[in-house]
Amino acid sequence: MKALLTNRITSARHEGMTRMNHTLRPPWTVRIAERSHIAALPAAWLVASLGYYWIVHTYSEGRGCCWASDANLWGTIATYSAIPAYILIVSTYLWRQTHKLLDDLRLTDATDIKAKVLNPPLLYPLAFCTVAATVAISQYAGTLVQLPVLSNAWLDLSMIVSNLITWTLSAWLVSSRICAGVAMLKIGQRYPVNLYNLSEVRPFGRMAILDVLFAMGIIALIPLQSLDFEIRWVNYQDALLFILPAALAMALLPMWGVHQAILDQKMKKAEALRVLVVNANHDDPVRMEALLSHRDRIASLGTWPLDVKLASRIALYVVLPPIAWSAAALVEVLIERIIAA
Repeated sequence: MKALLTNRITSARHEGMTRMNHTLRPPWTVRIAERSHIAALPAAWLVASLGYYWIVHTYSEGRGCCWASDANLWGTIATYSAIPAYILIVSTYLWRQTHKLLDDLRLTDATDIKAKVLNPPLLYPLAFCTVAATVAISQYAGTLVQLPVLSNAWLDLSMIVSNLITWTLSAWLVSSRICAGVAMLKIGQRYPVNLYNLSEVRPFGRMAILDVLFAMGIIALIPLQSLDFEIRWVNYQDALLFILPAALAMALLPMWGVHQAILDQKMKKAEALRVLVVNANHDDPVRMEALLSHRDRIASLGTWPLDVKLASRIALYVVLPPIAWSAAALVEVLIERIIAA
């Protein structure tokens, strides 16, 4: 009796710990948005950041040691203000949309699966943020060394901290989305695919589109640094080397598992139809025509959870940032020609 009671207590503790581990916990940005508005925190950050730098710049002598002009300085300030605000609002939007997409899927244990997708282990975001912080600090390593002797040390230090915040927030959200993509990959591999109703796997594709849109939004904001109409590759290379591979991973991970599941189902169905065609009565044209049409229909099915509309959206999101950059370069050329004339 005592042993049975002990086993029941142990089992109850284990179930309780499992429920605690799989409890759906919204991130801090979502919790703040639920208490106020989705745009409240980003707007507060944007106003506070720009106001702070206006005050610091007003009472500073010059524009610091790293910027060629006031336009270059304020372009960098705009970047360090806009990207964190963008991350704050997008993190809430992505969390809510992913929650809705998971509701659209046929999940046997929805609560646990949602927790795995929406609440990644802390270790991975922490590792990403550590790497991002190292990159951010290395970008201003020379300024940090000279900081004690600089005349505008407070402005330069503020820019270093803002750069650190920008990189760390971006790495936090990117790592969270990659972890969510890995969880969706595992779900997709075990998902009960119905070849005759592939529209039910579209949420996997829509999640990939949301993540690509998020990554392209960051890329589109980077040219804010070029308010002086001079494109400097050094200002872009680290960000692009970070965000482009991340965008590729975020695009493929949510879809790859269900893509494999669709391929497996197609192969099994094609093999079954091949056997039926071989064993069918070839003198029955109606039966043969039905089997061959069925086989052709299965062969023509797509293996990615995307339709033409979704695929065109991905293409559009990928094209938009280069268009923004090209427009910035075109404006630069036009202004140079006007000044020269």
